[in-house]
Order: sequence, then structure tokens, then C-alpha cells
Amino acid sequence: MIKEKLYRSIAKKDSLALDSILSKYPQFVNSILTSDSKMTPLLKAVVHNNLHDIEMIIGYGGNP
Repeated sequence: MIKEKLYRSIAKKDSLALDSILSKYPQFVNSILTSDSKMTPLLKAVVHNNLHDIEMIIGYGGNP
């Protein structure tokens, strides 16, 4: 459920929701979001070309 929320917040470019989720659940910052896509939150933000989210995810410890 948390991974789905992360996926949706990145896809919708909802930085406030993303920040809220990562502040509560930082252990998910490098997790695979879905079994279909094999994307981490950082990769998903890169695909959506969202620099603000990319910087935020790296700030939470996302591995490039």
C-alpha cells in the first residue's frame, strides 16, 4: 500500500504527498515500487522528469 502511494505521488508530481510518505516511511526510498515496472522511486521520478522529486528522493537517501 505504501509503495502504491509512492508510485502515484511521483506519477502525479505531488511533491507534498511524496515528502509526507518518505518522512513517515523512509525505509521505502530504495524499494521496487511494482513488480511490473521494477522501478525505484528515484527512477520513477527520472522517467517523469521531475527534478524537485529527484532531489527530494536523493535527500531521503535514494541511491542513484
